[in-house]
Amino acid sequence: MADLLHAAVFSPSSRFHNADPEMVQCIVRKYQELDRNNDGMLNFTEVAELLRQGDDTMTDREIRGLFNTIDNNGTGRLDLTEFTSFVFDIQPEGTDREKRVEAMQAKAREYEKEVQDVEVFGASLCPELDGTYNIEFGKTLNGRPVLDRAYPQSTIFYGFTEGKKQVGWFCAKKAPAEGKAVIRYKMFNPSPFAATPNLCSACWENSAKQRDKRMVVEANDNEEWDIGNKEGFGRGEEYFGIADEEANAEAEEEQTKFGETYECEEAGGNEEGDWNTEWYDQAGEAMRDAESDEDGAYDGDDAQSDEDVPGDDWTDPDFPPEASSIGAATYGVTGWARLATIHDQACICQVVGPEDVLATDVPSHMWFMSACACIAEYPAWVQSMFGLSKTTKLPGDHQYSLRLYHPGKKSFTKVEFDDFVPTRDGTPVFAEIGFQGEIWCPLIEKAFAKLCKSYKNSGWGSVAYGLLYLCGGGGAESWTKKPRGVWSRSYTKWKGQATDTIDRKRSEGMVTDGVETGQATFWLLLQQYMELCYPVCLTADEVKAKKTGLSVDRAYSLIAVQEVQTDHGILRLLRIRNSWGGKEGMWKGRWSDDSDAWVDCPAAMNACKFKRSDGRTFWMSYNDFLKYFKVVDCVKKSMPIQGCKYSKLALFKDGLSKYGNGY
Repeated sequence: MADLLHAAVFSPSSRFHNADPEMVQCIVRKYQELDRNNDGMLNFTEVAELLRQGDDTMTDREIRGLFNTIDNNGTGRLDLTEFTSFVFDIQPEGTDREKRVEAMQAKAREYEKEVQDVEVFGASLCPELDGTYNIEFGKTLNGRPVLDRAYPQSTIFYGFTEGKKQVGWFCAKKAPAEGKAVIRYKMFNPSPFAATPNLCSACWENSAKQRDKRMVVEANDNEEWDIGNKEGFGRGEEYFGIADEEANAEAEEEQTKFGETYECEEAGGNEEGDWNTEWYDQAGEAMRDAESDEDGAYDGDDAQSDEDVPGDDWTDPDFPPEASSIGAATYGVTGWARLATIHDQACICQVVGPEDVLATDVPSHMWFMSACACIAEYPAWVQSMFGLSKTTKLPGDHQYSLRLYHPGKKSFTKVEFDDFVPTRDGTPVFAEIGFQGEIWCPLIEKAFAKLCKSYKNSGWGSVAYGLLYLCGGGGAESWTKKPRGVWSRSYTKWKGQATDTIDRKRSEGMVTDGVETGQATFWLLLQQYMELCYPVCLTADEVKAKKTGLSVDRAYSLIAVQEVQTDHGILRLLRIRNSWGGKEGMWKGRWSDDSDAWVDCPAAMNACKFKRSDGRTFWMSYNDFLKYFKVVDCVKKSMPIQGCKYSKLALFKDGLSKYGNGY
């Protein structure tokens, strides 16, 4: 292995071929030493270990900034060439290495420095918390900044309750002293890895364990954007009129109305209530109710350790690590392994994101992976599925419980399972482990496979059903583009029974209700879906998409829609996420990262707050969307918003102004 690495990077044609041979061998040995999981690449955890050997005071955020700087190809892992470039620090002669590293660390801290104040909005349980909070520079508590508001008096700080049973960010009238436990508070967010409260990725909750899925803490954007800018131009076919007026004209012509609903399967009576309370009841972590209008009181009992508690290794007798659980011999499975043993830093999740969903090479399961990537846009929802208060902590007995929606029962059901997954040469055959050891995606996939009775039975399906199983909501809908340009609606219709497992082949049905909408009406529909925080997936046209860089082996996630007013008319743009990133599947047309369209239209750049993406998201015009995408799947379930990225938060604010906190 060492010889192959040496040959690949230090060949005569390489930029490193004149390097000292002893240094070469040292670099290769260190690279292999750090590559603990033997995948030939270095992940974030492995690089962090190296960097902290030189400076143990470096924060995760500083290391992440360095890591992203070194990761030139944007894969989320470092190959030997990137690692070698970092070691040699290729710079013009005379550049001091220490100054270079210091500059890289300073760049990594830029984001934290930009957070000067945050805005709390959407709070329904404690609406008095809404408002702006400012960072007191130089004032910290437990190593994190403190944010204060003078009137009504309130503060946001990082802390813990007695026994460190709860660790994360708190909203209270006043903060405790350094190192002291929190006694009374109004709201709490269990996001121990968040450097600032705007980075929290779980729902805020009060002392009575009621979660507020609408409360958001957002960092105010200190970068100056000229939002009112109307300068620039697009192409003629990219301009549209006022959507409402165009939709009304379409409604008269097509005899349909915007917002028309259909009769779908009703959700169970306790569906909405379950997701607000069930995980806490399961964990036995009930707390006293808040009294009057004072901060809630914590009684401090039943403290838990941050360490995993060892237990007897549990193997699921109903879904054992055997051929019967796979269901087919076509996947190339050579063994089984526990997820906790495949990665030395395994955790359920740290900060949930679509980047945790890594592409499988099994085509039959990409439909479900696409749905997982879509709900990963809503980190708080993913965390809530596991029934645990600490998603970084693995159960000592390897026994998990996951909430999935059962269309036959019209309610959520709990699936109990272990963490054995099928492997090929020691790595998972299906969903892979995230770059930082996150195993939430392969765990969800295994729970779904058990619900379906085998991995084979969980293959191939409609993304609409994938969203339904993950999110609930009673039913999901699918819009298909017709040759004459209209969009036709169909929806899920369950034909099966309310049994403990599901027979997808016999039960999953789709019904077309005859509703069709025109392009303007469909734009308003997409806009409404984003404002209501509905998860939406897009599937490209097989024939047309390939020429533009789009892939047809996955469904994309719709992140945002944006209207841009220019002096020449209205542009309609969509922001879309490539489910598992990389160059494959990225849009290469107008409004992509390298497109001149952004230069030609400053109005669009400002309205969209455009920055070059991380290789996972792209913008495109609505006109191109109509050309190259053919199916839109959605489940009408409003997702919790905390932890979402800027684009979703902006549309959520629009939704609040239109529909209020109650949706």
